[in-house]
Amino acid sequence: MRNAIVLLALLACALIARAFVTGSAWWIGIDDANIYYVYARNILSGHGIVYAPGGELVEGFTSPLWLLLLVVFSAGNIVSVEAASLLLGIVCTFIALWLVMGVVRTHRGGVASWFAVVAILATPGVIDWMMMARLETPLWVLVLAVAGLRMAYGPYDKWYYMALAALPIIRPEGIVLGPLVAVAACYVCHGVTRAVVRPALLCAAIPITSALLLTAVRLAVFGVPLPNTYYAKVSSSFADNLANGLTYIQNAAYTTMWVPILVFVLVMLWIVLRDSRISRAFISRAFISRAFAFISRAFTRPTQTICMLVVAILVLPVLTGGDHFPYARFQMPAVVFIWMLVARKVSFIGWRLAAATGVLVVMNISLPYFINAKGRPLHALHNMLRQEYNIARDGRMEADAIEHIHLGISHRLSNSQVRGSLPRWGVTSAGGTAYAYAGECVDLLGLNNPKMARANARKSGPIHGHSSFNADVFFEQRPDILCVFGAGNDSTALLRFHTEWDSTTATQNVMHGNIVADPRFAREYGFARLTNNGVSIYGFVRRDYPAKAPSVSFAFLH
Repeated sequence: MRNAIVLLALLACALIARAFVTGSAWWIGIDDANIYYVYARNILSGHGIVYAPGGELVEGFTSPLWLLLLVVFSAGNIVSVEAASLLLGIVCTFIALWLVMGVVRTHRGGVASWFAVVAILATPGVIDWMMMARLETPLWVLVLAVAGLRMAYGPYDKWYYMALAALPIIRPEGIVLGPLVAVAACYVCHGVTRAVVRPALLCAAIPITSALLLTAVRLAVFGVPLPNTYYAKVSSSFADNLANGLTYIQNAAYTTMWVPILVFVLVMLWIVLRDSRISRAFISRAFISRAFAFISRAFTRPTQTICMLVVAILVLPVLTGGDHFPYARFQMPAVVFIWMLVARKVSFIGWRLAAATGVLVVMNISLPYFINAKGRPLHALHNMLRQEYNIARDGRMEADAIEHIHLGISHRLSNSQVRGSLPRWGVTSAGGTAYAYAGECVDLLGLNNPKMARANARKSGPIHGHSSFNADVFFEQRPDILCVFGAGNDSTALLRFHTEWDSTTATQNVMHGNIVADPRFAREYGFARLTNNGVSIYGFVRRDYPAKAPSVSFAFLH
């Protein structure tokens, strides 16, 4: 009981400290998490699995199980969906760390178990992705930890089989990792013998069956076998995915994984070289065969399977291109397994734990931060995900501004009347805006827009995962306004417009297919200021839209 209280207190302190560094916007999660909120709200409101009420069915989220949990725990308005996602993240993180502590404590004692916990939490990005960002990462880490730890150390109980079944329902990678974990568990029990075949096939059938059932449901409901996010983010070109994946791995190593991987490799080398026979094998003529035999003896089957799982987790994002976020989101499970394995393989005493903890705290600030900030400590504390939280917050503020301009502070319209009174809004950041906006949002980057997502099979752009914009689909859907933002005055707004759009190399312009250079866009849209009820906001406006909103003042600036 005391250990549980200490662990909860440690999680609370870590969360508070990271939130202080990040700023108040962390409370609502990053913009992608707000997409989950949108779907949860629409399901609870009776609209179904849709991005906008009355719109088409679309799976614009990655994890069906995470969405289901958000719907269940936020039903009845007992807690907000933001609070539900935060509590779920804390609970999943607590259980995952508790399982790691249990596995380490039985082998190395309590000191080593606490080292594992501190090392995991001190790894950059863990607190963000596990508790603050509000995506499915904590659930993914927990279920993979249950499956992976039981794969290596047992017991093979109902929780193990439930975890195998749940993996494909949490993330698409579960379709690969689920059977891999199942087969590896049978290898731990039986080794490489004929006896392993039958149980391996039976165990692998659990995640495979789960994946097939999920695929059948997707085909029946959405008409496609994978979530819409896959079609919006993953290119049909393996070369493109590989190039993006290698960039992702480089960024992940730079921001998060270089410390765990370095320690992991050093410990594995220590395990091998501690046997003097390995050293003698270096001067033997039969070095390769004898060294391989010694290495196989040095690594037990559980260690071999954990190492294999870690490598699989590290490598899989390369095949799909990874994503654009910092802090190695897809590799968070590897962080847990690496530090667990390190703690189990090295004997710690008090002073060693203190020294290792101090080193890890320094590494949490991270050498790359100091390099980027030229040694200035205040800049070194910067959270690389801070902008993602701010995007969600700004999207909500912009939605409030648009509603204020069109409807005023207080209105007595029904939901359907409100939607009819508000413009169709083409959005780039599709989470915070859609969650706060009562009107219809059109996702210009395809995550929640099937037609946009599948228009370009090959994805190429400045931000991986945000390269699905298609001009023909855009002019078919023709939103009333798009890419809205607030600014203090016309001069500031025009400066931002020229910076982000009025160049063939500007990020926003490239991400939207250089749309401003399209003659159709110049003919149909203009950059304008919208003003009413004492509020002004800027963005691209369809030139025939002012006639539909006579109460709003429009000033076309470009």
